[in-house]
Amino acid sequence: MIGVNYLEASKKFYDAVLGTLGIGPGVANKNRYFYRSPGGSFDITTPSNG
Repeated sequence: MIGVNYLEASKKFYDAVLGTLGIGPGVANKNRYFYRSPGGSFDITTPSNG
């Protein structure tokens, strides 16, 4: 999991990058997006400490 300041812009970026690896678009859960594959997961979120 990594913290990002611009969640929606970061989702567009990671959707494109991870999509080239065959990973589907991020799935929303409040202020986070989850990317899942058989090999594991990758998450982006707004920083908890601001």
